[in-house]
Amino acid sequence: MNSGEAKDILLLYRPHSEESEAPEYAEALDLAKRDPELAAWFRQHQLFQEAVSSGFDRIAVPEGLKEQILSERKAQTAPRIARKAVFLAMAAALVLLLLAVSQFYPSSRPDNNFAKFRSRMTGDVQRLYPRMDLETNDLGEIHAYLAKQGRGDYALPSGLEKTAGTGCALLHWHGKTVSMLCFNSGKTPSPATPDLFLFVVDRTAVKNPPTDASPQLSRVNGLITASWSSGSKTYVLAGSGDEAALRKYF
Repeated sequence: MNSGEAKDILLLYRPHSEESEAPEYAEALDLAKRDPELAAWFRQHQLFQEAVSSGFDRIAVPEGLKEQILSERKAQTAPRIARKAVFLAMAAALVLLLLAVSQFYPSSRPDNNFAKFRSRMTGDVQRLYPRMDLETNDLGEIHAYLAKQGRGDYALPSGLEKTAGTGCALLHWHGKTVSMLCFNSGKTPSPATPDLFLFVVDRTAVKNPPTDASPQLSRVNGLITASWSSGSKTYVLAGSGDEAALRKYF
């Protein structure tokens, strides 16, 4: 489980619910204890939940509402004052909810620009040993596996087509699926150890992606990266070394 998958799970976590002891929550909570960035996000999420809950608790029931509802039931009418009281209560709840959101989440729009995506992907492989859903050095098997998941419509640069694979995995980014293809450059002690990572995401899943197929090189989180877009996909290739080491794959 990576940080993105843990966030998706912890969004549904409620500490005092019957489901809070489920195994998937335990794994996500354990990761939050070991990942400082995830832990900070989870604390903020919990504060938000507490603020919303507290806000609803502070909403006072309009005076006479109970009696008015009972009276309405007897008379089978809907007096204007009862409707107004209910409306005011709902409006107060909405205001408190909006205040809580603005306090803990200054922007409700996800920050899914390309630079954040590239930083997140390279950061994850630096902090955590890549968990692969499939381990194999056969690029054909990797493609077949991803195709079964509906993620087979990618194209490898010519140099990567000749590079040994080590496996692949499906990651998540703001609710979108990211394919991670792992390769071995031949510079590691074990051929099964990945040191090249290709991330493939739908072009529409990130803001301001690279505009064309010419690789843009830059160093991110200690790795050299090449980024480009082709067709409906955006790609990030990340590895160690310098620009020359990465250019030979194109």
